[in-house]
Amino acid sequence: MASIQVCSDSSALLPQEEETRLGVTVVLVHVVLDGEPFDGDTDELYERLEAGARATTSAPSPGELLAAYRELAAGGAAEVSSLHLDARVSGTVAAAELAAREAPIRVRVLDTRATSFGVALCPRAQAWAPAYGLGAEDAVESVRRRGSSLRNAFVRSVGGGGRAAPTRAGRF
Repeated sequence: MASIQVCSDSSALLPQEEETRLGVTVVLVHVVLDGEPFDGDTDELYERLEAGARATTSAPSPGELLAAYRELAAGGAAEVSSLHLDARVSGTVAAAELAAREAPIRVRVLDTRATSFGVALCPRAQAWAPAYGLGAEDAVESVRRRGSSLRNAFVRSVGGGGRAAPTRAGRF
């Protein structure tokens, strides 16, 4: 196991095979459809949204993130790069920062300042860095550059507190 491990959140939509191949630990962003927890795949999610389901999300708790950090430490990680969904639209970064304070190893929490595919690029950049001769600091800087340079392909209305407002299909 590499001494620096990557943790991200499920908003990155990394395929399971890629999570495994890259060694990325993923913590779930919770999805609720029509008031019920949703744990299906993305195809089902989009089908239900198209049918008019109301969707909301919530960040993983600090406890869920801390459990991931502890598991990585137990597996031999010396440090964790925790790369997450844009703090302007999610509480995931704040939860990760709280969890990092209690972690048994160093955890660098990075706000990717991206969503969806943009989040997925950051764990990939971090995981690939050693193959290009980049050290830990270079890899972290690579992630910061990638995330801050990405832009969303769609615009949504924003709800109170800077969070994305609940929506129905077609109102992105």
